[in-house]
Amino acid sequence: MSLNNYIGILYSQEIYNSFPDPLSLLDDGFRDKVAGGIIKDLYVKISKLGGDVVLIEENDITNAEMQEKINKTKVIYTFPLLGYVEGNPQILEALSLLNENGRLFNSLYSLENAADKIRTAHIFKEYGVAIPETLFTHSVEEAIEFVQNHHLVVIKPKIGSEGMGVAFLRWDKNTNKVIMDSGESKQKTVDFDSTKINQNPRISYHLNKSSDKEVTLNAPFFLQKYVNTQNSNQFILKIYVLDGEATSGIKIINDTTKESVISYNNIGQNNTRQELYLAEELPLEASDLACQATTALELRSGLVDVIWSAKEKKWKVLEVNNDDFGKIRDRSERIHLRYKENGPFDWNYKLANALLNVAKSNI
Repeated sequence: MSLNNYIGILYSQEIYNSFPDPLSLLDDGFRDKVAGGIIKDLYVKISKLGGDVVLIEENDITNAEMQEKINKTKVIYTFPLLGYVEGNPQILEALSLLNENGRLFNSLYSLENAADKIRTAHIFKEYGVAIPETLFTHSVEEAIEFVQNHHLVVIKPKIGSEGMGVAFLRWDKNTNKVIMDSGESKQKTVDFDSTKINQNPRISYHLNKSSDKEVTLNAPFFLQKYVNTQNSNQFILKIYVLDGEATSGIKIINDTTKESVISYNNIGQNNTRQELYLAEELPLEASDLACQATTALELRSGLVDVIWSAKEKKWKVLEVNNDDFGKIRDRSERIHLRYKENGPFDWNYKLANALLNVAKSNI
């Protein structure tokens, strides 16, 4: 085997533990276990382009035999990984070593920052990346005032995935209180509690035991002003960025007039539709902003959610998704299964080329 173009794919077994060998998977038919199909597809495309690929399952990263193969790699792509191994110090130590040696396609630092909404917001502010007005605070008074001033805000967990833990907070003029709409039921009164620190970074609120009509938010509070895109339909634009260039995009449109935060949980429902955009069809300001966001986070690849603020007449970044933290649904269910052989929308083909270029430059 030639080692000049030796590329590693480091993946988490946990998300599809029923299928231990990703190369044995069929490309389609595993909607909930689709990560294996994506890995297989990427493996095949790298190979077709002349690269040699080694698959590295995260539990083998400290294995002596696998270490020998890892040491020969020129670049390693992680998919999806850190969200599943964050509690394993041995694996994290091994990842840190790979990061220090410059082996990871996306650095550990960039992946950690992209996964953490609070870090992301701070970095975007530092680099001048436009985002919705945001408040991160431990103060109950500041949080309530923010909701009162903006009337409708979105609360998010520190580390999000697939829209979990995201909810609306509204100011109720009749009661002068904050109420929540989590999508499950309405009119739950919000109790802000700064005396207890939220220990779960993926949960932003919980029901009070004494009443199913109240929810408690523990500090810190991460709030963003709700951005209305237009009078009729709410939409977001997802832009795929690779090495500082926008490659394609998907517009997700909510066809109802109901206010919504468009996330994985409601994409694909009957009230949403999608429009594909070639790179040259994307709004220039949106493309530039998406590239600015990945550059600020030092990500080589990312899926940037941008939204049009009808009031301010400008684009804003909501977040940057990345394969490495398990945020695979956006790519897998649309790009992989639906568009993977559709020329300019074949993300894995573009990613394989980028990995091969890095491998060649690291010889």
